[in-house]
Amino acid sequence: MLSDAHFHIKQTDFYSLLKDESIFGILNCDSKAEFDQHQKRLCKDSKVILSAGIHPWKAGENDWKEMETCFQQVAVIGEIGLDSIWCEVDMDVQMTIFKHQLAYGVTHKKPVILHTKGMEKEIAEIIKEYPNRYLVHWYSSMDHLDAYIEQDCYFSIGPSFATDAAVKQVVEKVPLNRLLVESDGIEAMNWAVERDIQVGNYVEMLTNTFNYLAKKKNIKIETAIDCVKENLEFFIWTGNENES
Repeated sequence: MLSDAHFHIKQTDFYSLLKDESIFGILNCDSKAEFDQHQKRLCKDSKVILSAGIHPWKAGENDWKEMETCFQQVAVIGEIGLDSIWCEVDMDVQMTIFKHQLAYGVTHKKPVILHTKGMEKEIAEIIKEYPNRYLVHWYSSMDHLDAYIEQDCYFSIGPSFATDAAVKQVVEKVPLNRLLVESDGIEAMNWAVERDIQVGNYVEMLTNTFNYLAKKKNIKIETAIDCVKENLEFFIWTGNENES
């Protein structure tokens, strides 16, 4: 069973593909409206679960009380974090929302998906104050990786694995039992490979990432798929037996 640790959906035909291909993964919701839409459109027997979080790009927009109703219904918080590269939201605003969500994750025993763009060093220090299970989504810095490995974080391999030295470094340095695979959605795949990717290409693209992982870790692709699925299950549910 293929797994996708973090992705977004904008295409309506993506929902049925996830069901047909039995994809196990975490679908991101960054607003109450998106949460409601995904809940409505996901097939009842889908193996996809929802995460919810206020993205740093939207740190000045979302209503906390509204988003908290989503947090209560999901097993995973995220993606959340800080961004000094692609974001114009004031860093103080980002920081306040980020820490509030980190605290929620700890209090309610929900693991967290991190967005770290340009703030890798700072976030590695901050999360020490909020002990939890963390997934560092598509880590794209050549620096500070060890600071996250030392905290036993999970890492998801993004679709830029063929060209991005930082992603290659993650695969080389992170133990297999802490590696996951992600697409980040069709738009992110387009951006990563610089060509037009459609929903129909999704499974092939995801499989390519698993092939890369298997080759680099010197294992069969079937083993890579099974290990990553188990890793994702552990990330989501370990210690969450009493959580929804």
